[in-house]
Amino acid sequence: LEQCALEVFNHHVPVGYAFDPSISGAEWWVQIRPSSPSSSDSSGQGLVGKQDEKAQHSKVEHHDDLETSGICFHWDKDEELRLLMGGDMYIHPHISTVTYLSSLGAPTMALNYRVDTFTGEYISPTDLDEAYISWPQRGKHLSFDGRFLHAAPANLMGTGVFENQIAVPESEGGADRTIL
Repeated sequence: LEQCALEVFNHHVPVGYAFDPSISGAEWWVQIRPSSPSSSDSSGQGLVGKQDEKAQHSKVEHHDDLETSGICFHWDKDEELRLLMGGDMYIHPHISTVTYLSSLGAPTMALNYRVDTFTGEYISPTDLDEAYISWPQRGKHLSFDGRFLHAAPANLMGTGVFENQIAVPESEGGADRTIL
């Protein structure tokens, strides 16, 4: 993954471009999401555990709860610095990227809504609201302004689409197959 992050950085920095390597680079992380509500672990309970209970008690269907079935809207930012500065400082990357390792899951949506760097207050676009949607495709690479609000909202997928994407045909081992 380190090599992949370096290649993404090199892809976005033109050859010959002057930059200070001591303060430049790429940061990466992996989004690991709970399994669908129909999935279960060896105990027969849903893998999303307490989040499932929260949704059931609030009478919200699991697939409508973006906290358990998608990546909620957020801004990429230096979390440690934000907390160190009392929660109001938002330092964003110049470019945010998504590299799809599979063709599964919800699409990524980026909106040209930003927050003020020093106050955290919303900044609405003055011209035109813009939204970009990218559907997952293995090997696809998406980049956008690092200040943009973005998410992977599961409600953009049709009912049952995720379950169909992850279904393993009975002829290939059925629901008992586990990939670790």
